[in-house]
Amino acid sequence: MIYLCNYKKDVREPTIYQYNFRQNSDSNNEVKLNFGVIGKCLSKKSALCEQLPENHFETYPEDIQSKISPDIKIIIVAPIFDSQQKIIAVMTIEILKTPGVTIKMEKLRLDDREALGIAQRWADSLSYLIEI
Repeated sequence: MIYLCNYKKDVREPTIYQYNFRQNSDSNNEVKLNFGVIGKCLSKKSALCEQLPENHFETYPEDIQSKISPDIKIIIVAPIFDSQQKIIAVMTIEILKTPGVTIKMEKLRLDDREALGIAQRWADSLSYLIEI
C-alpha cells in the first residue's frame, strides 16, 4: 500500500494505492505520521521491517484501533522521496496472520540488508510515478 504524508496535518493520508489486499479499516483512515512502524520509518528515513507482537492491536489507543488491521503480522515500510529528498509517501508491504500458520520474520529473511534494499528500490521507483 502507499500512503501520502500530509505534513500540514501531521497525518498519513488514506491509501492512494493498494494491490492484492482486501479492504481493511487501515486503508481509509488518517493516522498520525509518527505512529507505529511507519513513524519509525519516517524518523529513520530508511526502509525497515518489523514483526508485530500477537497482541499488537490491543496495545493501541482506542481511537487508533479502528484504523489499524489486527491481522497484520509483519510489516515492511520504505519511504518514498521526492526530487529534493523529502519523504512524500510511504510504501508498505503487510503480511497478514493466516490461521494455523506461524510466520517468523527471521526465517523469511525480510529484515536483512538485501531485502530492505529491494524494498527501498521499489519505493524509489514509485517516487517517479508519484511525482509525474
